[in-house]
Amino acid sequence: MIGGTEGCSRSTKRYLLRRKKKKEKRKAEKLRKRVSSLRKALQSVQEGNFVSRRVLKQLTRDKLRRGLEQGVIICFDCSYESLMSPKECGKFAQQFCRAYGANRSSATPASLHLVSCSPGGPLLNACKAKCDGFERYTIVMHNTSALEAFGSEKDIVYLSPDAEQPLLSVDKSVVYVVGCLVDEHLLKGKSLAEATRHGCKALRLPLQEYAATRHMQVVNPVLAINQVVEVLLGYIQMANNWEEVIHSAVPSRLFRAKS
Repeated sequence: MIGGTEGCSRSTKRYLLRRKKKKEKRKAEKLRKRVSSLRKALQSVQEGNFVSRRVLKQLTRDKLRRGLEQGVIICFDCSYESLMSPKECGKFAQQFCRAYGANRSSATPASLHLVSCSPGGPLLNACKAKCDGFERYTIVMHNTSALEAFGSEKDIVYLSPDAEQPLLSVDKSVVYVVGCLVDEHLLKGKSLAEATRHGCKALRLPLQEYAATRHMQVVNPVLAINQVVEVLLGYIQMANNWEEVIHSAVPSRLFRAKS
């Protein structure tokens, strides 16, 4: 029975039912046309033909939504914001803009989340000020930690340059946490300590292992937030090839030849 039809005559109920079915049919037809249009647009892209800006934007939005629902989860831990200056919050926002841009351009986008995120907090305000269209970003914001948000379903791994063990693979069953800190000198070891405090594993990107294959050494293991995201996205997209990913995503100035 259709809600709100109690007390209506039989003919009125039939009319309301027909109207509901027509509405559902129009909705289904609209969805069918949209899917058909997107398929044609995708085929045009694959064939190297022109695609309108409107269609391209829709394809990108759909791709990001799929990434949000099905992609590898990357969390940005905002719990450090009380330790950060306004300048550092602004620097994080700039790096997050670049990270989002890299995710938007990726063929296999990740699922991006801001965790321990305070509404009206300095980091969120900096993102709104620095990132054009931030309110429309395809991301999820949580006022809880990554452990509280995902710990019952997935393993939590903190990515820390101070961790002893390297990250060997990127897995959808794992949530990867990136600290929002941008000043590595004053707060060295903070992300590792945070992982220990929550009883979570901490891993580092395999920069040392990459350097060893090229007879080099790591000058600085600390990457910008967007560079960390680019490495993770690249690993997924480049058939799990760490060497190729690090070579393309990590600045060469972070390495030097062994003396």
